[in-house]
Amino acid sequence: MRARNIEIKKYVYYLILVSVLSLTFIFFLQELCEMWQTPKDKWCILSVVLSLVAVFLIRKIPLKKFEVWGALICGALFLVFWFRHKEINVANYGEVYFRVLAYTWISWMLFVVLFVDLFRASGILSFLRANWWKLILYILFVVITVTTNKEFLIPVLCPIFAFITTNKSKEEWLAVCDCAGIAYYISYVFMMTKSLLVAPEAFQSGRYMGVFLSVENMGAFCGMAFVCVLYLGIRIAHLPNRKWYSFIIPILLAVYPIYGVLVNASRTTQMALILTVLFAFVFMHRKGGAKETAKRFLFALLAIVILAVGLFVLAKIFDKELKSGKVYSPRQKYIIAHIAKLADDEHDSHYFEKGSILNALDGFSSKRLRCWAEAAKQIEFEGHLYEIREPLKFASPHNFFLQKMIEMGWIKGILFNAYIFASLGVGLYACLKRDDSIVFPTLWMLYSIPVLGSTIISWNSILSYGLLLSANIILFNVSYPKKNSKEGDC
Repeated sequence: MRARNIEIKKYVYYLILVSVLSLTFIFFLQELCEMWQTPKDKWCILSVVLSLVAVFLIRKIPLKKFEVWGALICGALFLVFWFRHKEINVANYGEVYFRVLAYTWISWMLFVVLFVDLFRASGILSFLRANWWKLILYILFVVITVTTNKEFLIPVLCPIFAFITTNKSKEEWLAVCDCAGIAYYISYVFMMTKSLLVAPEAFQSGRYMGVFLSVENMGAFCGMAFVCVLYLGIRIAHLPNRKWYSFIIPILLAVYPIYGVLVNASRTTQMALILTVLFAFVFMHRKGGAKETAKRFLFALLAIVILAVGLFVLAKIFDKELKSGKVYSPRQKYIIAHIAKLADDEHDSHYFEKGSILNALDGFSSKRLRCWAEAAKQIEFEGHLYEIREPLKFASPHNFFLQKMIEMGWIKGILFNAYIFASLGVGLYACLKRDDSIVFPTLWMLYSIPVLGSTIISWNSILSYGLLLSANIILFNVSYPKKNSKEGDC
């Protein structure tokens, strides 16, 4: 009877955690649907408050403890002094003041309470011994980012959530990842259904953007839902006693995100998902060792070659049909026209050599290659804001990482990007070593990097926040000795 009550309490706890995380994601995504700053701030503050509640649930921090309340009071007094000393007020920060206020207060309180909880759980010394060099890198990462632009303080504070993994067993963290994946999928179902009901005709150049303010945000949102389903499939594949029919659930769940990706018609999202699936196939398996990995890597390369050849064949066909005057629907024409540019020798070629592969890819990518080449010329030793220059006049570099290089300069930009890509490398290596606790943040990074690398999605987005959070969770989680866990357990 006692064991049954414990089991019931455990499921109730996970149900509450999924509910809180689902609302957090929904509020965060709702912010992307608002045009004006006031409603944006409202949803932003709600999402941050709920994320704080989620961390209290994940860490199981006892609110009745004196040291927890003592930490909150001391943290509040410090922030009051800091805000007055640095003149952080409405006059200096304008309409974003309340957002800065909410993020700073809640993130600082979270930071203080987490460290107090680590001391209370006697886990801080083990954490520092295992991760001292990573903490130095993290502090360096924060310093170079914040000194570039004070506004970066808001998203950079997000990675402190990585400390929730400290002193938790592998089984506990896996359960948290499962809850996060399920919660994001629930938020996708809610937002996508709402979008189809409220704005069924919200298309831009044949691409569906729904209630979101841009096609890029919509595509990134849909693709991440598919990544969550992919994570569920990997978790099932790693179960020791799985049955073939166990995969029916993830297959059925994948239908709705795939529909969203197709109706959104974003080439970036589709290519990012293909790369994510291939990387998952190579690195997140359980059979054999180096030989099996090498075989899968060669298979993935072969798949990419076949895909590339298939695209060029389709390009020839579509180019011929478009020139013959065949009529397509707006949605079909957008994708078909861009694929056809791979074979269009008459495509604008004043930047790249006519008929070259670079010129073909430039046409397929809506002139992304020339945009990146021009943006790269703006990278200097000292960082500066991106400038719209003649003759191409691109509004942005269309590349998150390239933009950071421009804004930070050579040294800071290289360190910033190296930190992120090194974290991905650590995550992929941990997946090869059969560490399931790293699969979810690694999948998030695998998907986010190509999407952020070719779109104009802003720094303050669920993808970039998730990218920073995943990078730090991977770095601080893989080396920490997790209690009651064995390598290879699921």
